[in-house]
Amino acid sequence: MNRSKERYDGGRKGRFFKRFSEDSEKTLIAFAVLGGLFGEGIDLPGEKLIGVCIVGVGLPQINFERNVLKEYFDERIGKGFEYAYIYPGFNRVMQAVGRLIRTENDRGVALLFDDRFLKRPYNNLIPDLWKPLKIVKGNEDVINALKRFWKEK
Repeated sequence: MNRSKERYDGGRKGRFFKRFSEDSEKTLIAFAVLGGLFGEGIDLPGEKLIGVCIVGVGLPQINFERNVLKEYFDERIGKGFEYAYIYPGFNRVMQAVGRLIRTENDRGVALLFDDRFLKRPYNNLIPDLWKPLKIVKGNEDVINALKRFWKEK
C-alpha cells in the first residue's frame, strides 16, 4: 500500500489511537516528530496522555522558501531568522504541549530537552502558563521532580 495514502485513511494514525483507547494496565510510550503526522488532530483526553518530552526547539528544515522569508524579514525588520525559523519551530513546540493540556482539568508534564529554551529568544516565547520552569539536571533530578509533581496531584 502507498504510504502516503495509508497516512490519510486511518492506517498508522488509526492504529496509534486504537492503542491509546484500549483499556490496558500497561504504560504506553509513543514517539512522534514535531510537526509530523501526529502534530495535528490528536485528542487523548483525561489520563490517556500525561506527558510529552520535546527534544529540540522544532526548527524547520533549511530550504529555499524559508531562506526567501529570512531575506525578506531581514531587509524589513532585521529579524529574518526569527520569522523564518524560530517562530515556526516554537509553534510546533506549543502544538506538542497543546496535545497534553486540552482543558482546564488536564494535568501533565511537559519536558523540554534543549538548553536553548533557557536563552533568548526562546525563553521570551515561553507562555506564562508554563512558568515557573523547573530546571533539572541528570536522571535522578528528573525522577525526583516527576515524583513530586504527581504526588501533588
